[in-house]
Amino acid sequence: MIRVNSAGNRISFTATQKNDEIFERLSIWDGETDSVGYFSFQYGITDQQQYETEAEHAKPGERPKTAAIRKIEREQSRFRLAEHYPGNHVWDKIDPRLLICEAIHNTGDQSQNLLISMYVTTEHGVQMHDLQIKSDKAEQLLHLSVPYMYFFKNV
Repeated sequence: MIRVNSAGNRISFTATQKNDEIFERLSIWDGETDSVGYFSFQYGITDQQQYETEAEHAKPGERPKTAAIRKIEREQSRFRLAEHYPGNHVWDKIDPRLLICEAIHNTGDQSQNLLISMYVTTEHGVQMHDLQIKSDKAEQLLHLSVPYMYFFKNV
């Protein structure tokens, strides 16, 4: 699934693995830097957070954790969705930085599905914003125009 933001400078996409399962990352290409960032559902972190964590662990010695690493660990526990995979995702029509993605539960239990909001900027990459439960009455995310989200409805 591929989506382009309203400014045309970012493309979000999901990929399928060889076994036809959806890969656990939502990837975003930034046209200004010609680079790809991502959010990992399995680990609950973005590419930038993963690089920072790996760099911190590569340092020798038993230094205390930095504030940045503690923040990453808090966000990682909040956004870790190992039993979910990325579903439909849409960009806001007015703010080209805002992206909402459905987190689909592996069992297909719709009551376990979530909505993840994130901001994507050239300066800071993917920044996780919020996580909320998706209503059972909403089927598929269709459109986003803050403060409204539009869904197909189960009848």
